[in-house]
Amino acid sequence: MKKRTIRKFFANINYRNFSFTLFGSALVALGSAIHIHSNAADGGIIGMSRVIEYYSGGKIPFSLATLLLNVLFYLIAWRLMNAEFISNMAVGTVLFTVFSYFFKNYLSLDIENVFLATLLGMVFIELGTGLMLRYGSAPNGEHVLSMAISKRGDIDFGWFNFIKDLIIILMFIPMVDKFSAIISSLVIMTICTPVLDYIATAPKKSSVKKNVEKNKRHWVAILITGFIIALIFAAGTIYINDYYKADESGIENLNYETVEKEELDNGFTAYVPKGEIKAGFVFYPGAKVEYSAYAPLLQACADRGILSIVVKMPLNLAFLGMNKALNAITLYPDVENWYIGGHSLGGSMAASCASANPNTFDGVVLLASYSTADLNDLSVLSIYGDKDSVLNAEKYENNKKNLPSDLVEYVIEGGNHAYFGMYGNQSGDGKATITNVDQINLTADYIVKFILE
Repeated sequence: MKKRTIRKFFANINYRNFSFTLFGSALVALGSAIHIHSNAADGGIIGMSRVIEYYSGGKIPFSLATLLLNVLFYLIAWRLMNAEFISNMAVGTVLFTVFSYFFKNYLSLDIENVFLATLLGMVFIELGTGLMLRYGSAPNGEHVLSMAISKRGDIDFGWFNFIKDLIIILMFIPMVDKFSAIISSLVIMTICTPVLDYIATAPKKSSVKKNVEKNKRHWVAILITGFIIALIFAAGTIYINDYYKADESGIENLNYETVEKEELDNGFTAYVPKGEIKAGFVFYPGAKVEYSAYAPLLQACADRGILSIVVKMPLNLAFLGMNKALNAITLYPDVENWYIGGHSLGGSMAASCASANPNTFDGVVLLASYSTADLNDLSVLSIYGDKDSVLNAEKYENNKKNLPSDLVEYVIEGGNHAYFGMYGNQSGDGKATITNVDQINLTADYIVKFILE
């Protein structure tokens, strides 16, 4: 009886479909591994899982996020389609999971050129996914769901995948070091979407010409939409890359023998006192200012016993990494008292982080900045220069209502906006009548006094 059942099982297998499923799942796994190892922006369930892991601060690991999303999408698809459709699709998901584990853990697929990594990964993913869908399976639950929705006629398959991947790729912005990674993904994803749509949904016996004529309008619409979005991001890249760079020659002359510099993961640089650590201080850079420009200020604080960490922000914009301080402080669990602060936009974002996590920080330091979030339950130090022409004085005064009544405030005579860091002159700023080093040392004195007292 068992032999007859087994023989019947193998007799019902469509080996042609299984072969394409096997080959397709290997291609998708290979492309996904390239994206992961090269930190290229990714769409689909792989991209979603990486985004969830990042935004949860690692509390929801990649593997768990992938499992939960697959289960969710399969359950939704189950409600839309029959059991046979779901079971056929699941074969591909199992094969993809096996290949993915192997490629991710046993192959070195790190490609330094972000465009090449994105291109190779996307080609493998889209080609493999198209083949799997065409022959009745899928690498992940999100493809099962998209195919189920398209078969019901609720939304076009190509547009569904384009919009889904677009949203996921945009969520990668805080996760990548270079904006070119996002633009590369947008361009390549846009080009590949019609290809995936054709491979997955074209009738097997129809001619290429006939199918292209039928779907040409919406494929062209996808291409135009994608390229317009990519152009907008390219223009944004040009603007963002025009940032203030650290004055390396000046910084090199201000090293302290009492301080040890530590380069940490996730873009954190710590300046650690070699003696007693009295407290911790996490610092957010100003908008479009290289994070290393604040090394002299943080070294000066560390020289006075304050463990100081500067955060490298995505695209040099603090609002893209507002809660990064929460990860930074976990790297030094022995430090009991933590303060957070920042310069200009960095100060505003640090204030928002502190307001949302009032039990995490003992106080906030605002350098030429103001808070739009309520800080009345925290200790706050505010410092600005009387020659500062960048800080909006009206907004500074109007937002004082968000600060506590015991606000500690210092005005540095002769100080300006840029001299809290060391990156030269800033557009629109007033001319300082004290030196850059003097303003930094005064600021460090005020910060340390505030923290210790």
